[in-house]
Amino acid sequence: MRAVGFILAALLLASTSARIISADKAPYVRSLTKRSNFDEEIVNLGFESAIHKRVAKHIRPDYTNAWQRRKRAAADDGSITNFGSKDPQPQRGDKGASFLHGSNVAIDKQNIDYLSPPPTDAGVVPNLKWSFSLSKTKLLKGGWVREQVVTDLPVSKDIAAAEQRLAPYAYRELHWHRVAEWAFVINGTVRITGNDEDGGNYVADVQAGDLWAFPRGVPHSLQAGPGGAQYLLVFDDGNFDAQGTTFMVDDWIAHTPKDVLAENFGIDASAFANVTTPDPYIVAADSWPSL
Repeated sequence: MRAVGFILAALLLASTSARIISADKAPYVRSLTKRSNFDEEIVNLGFESAIHKRVAKHIRPDYTNAWQRRKRAAADDGSITNFGSKDPQPQRGDKGASFLHGSNVAIDKQNIDYLSPPPTDAGVVPNLKWSFSLSKTKLLKGGWVREQVVTDLPVSKDIAAAEQRLAPYAYRELHWHRVAEWAFVINGTVRITGNDEDGGNYVADVQAGDLWAFPRGVPHSLQAGPGGAQYLLVFDDGNFDAQGTTFMVDDWIAHTPKDVLAENFGIDASAFANVTTPDPYIVAADSWPSL
């Protein structure tokens, strides 16, 4: 009891002579002082007594010195797109070096993150885009078509695409696929037809900005309006060029007995005597019937 009383008396005596320390002098007060937009440093504003060092290390670690040693560099978000009148270069900060020869500036500007990768890119980043300008164009009487398949863009195993142009009134002959087809009309008017296995028939005119979609196996044809048409086609298989993916009506006619065709369509077999081979793919025309 005497020991306890002695301790209490000592504490009371200390409290009567204690002084108040302002917040900016307190040993545990720290302030975050922003020196610049990208340079932050923790500064210790109080004196560090022996007791402080013994107690503080059990409360929280002291990162003051580490923060002072590590100055933060300016943020690099990869948005290096403002070149002004200068051509883009394979440089970023103090890394890389300028070209010593010519480069395709237009493509460099379109793919700046390939030319000058941001620091957030790690490992191998596969090519995720393909330009139709790099595809071989198939020229036909009445239009053209160019494709992107998995051999062009290896990462695209589940999607292929084609850009197609029809001259005024030209046809994309009746055909069907083992894959589904989705389309977006870029410009012009397209008359689409579809015939399903249940005997349903569909005809409609679509304009720029419209969409269409045909399930796999549904025969369909396309015809441009008086101003021609251009559209984007997308298929749910990257290997769209594989044999057995697309079937043309003229190829089917050429491999079907003429008497079977005559019986099916109710016309004379001679009507199928001059089927075009190989298939024309696109057929030129000078009009279309009114709906």
